Amino acid sequence: MVPKFTVGDLEDLKTQYSEGRNALILLARAPELGKVKTRIATEVGAEKALHVYTRLLKNIVSSMSDLEKSVRKIIAWTKVPDNTGDYQDWEHWLQPEVDLGDCMQWAIHNSVALGAEKAIIVGADIPDISQDRIERAFDTLDYTDVVLGPAADGGYYLVGAKRDIPELFPDINWGGTDVLDKTTESLQKTGISFQLLDILSDIDHWEDWVEWSGRIKKYTES
Repeated sequence: MVPKFTVGDLEDLKTQYSEGRNALILLARAPELGKVKTRIATEVGAEKALHVYTRLLKNIVSSMSDLEKSVRKIIAWTKVPDNTGDYQDWEHWLQPEVDLGDCMQWAIHNSVALGAEKAIIVGADIPDISQDRIERAFDTLDYTDVVLGPAADGGYYLVGAKRDIPELFPDINWGGTDVLDKTTESLQKTGISFQLLDILSDIDHWEDWVEWSGRIKKYTES
């Protein structure tokens, strides 16, 4: 069963924050040494892995700074950091200890319960995510049930919906290379409409980071 906020939790959040027409939820790990980007850590060490993750997290947070004020910006952490000063414009939620599919369903359910008309979830390791892409995803939900942003590795970097859709999060291997295919197959079987955005790559290995950061440096210097 997917955990949900209690009535008291919801009322408390409604008191703290104004209701937003849309909700953007960033799923994130607390930036702690040895707890993030473990594949990069095995390649170049935990300190560099933490540096990469922190940069990626701050990159997506800063890129969303000009979103409409009607959008609730939420970071759902595996562990809420002691210092959230770098993320002052964001609400801070604590993820339940469940698998990724149930966690995403939890995020959408509770965002809608708090008054959001549309809820979009993104991860922290897609460096080319942009405010324009997020706004496009929200607009896409005007004429479809679900929006998905395909990742180059076979998963997806973004998922959005307007309501609880259990079929959106089937019982699959969330670390596999067929996550997007299994998800769209589940939606097609139940007649739920969806649209795909453009494909983006995530940062899983050190060489991914070197390539992306080199590209950005070249762009900013040109």
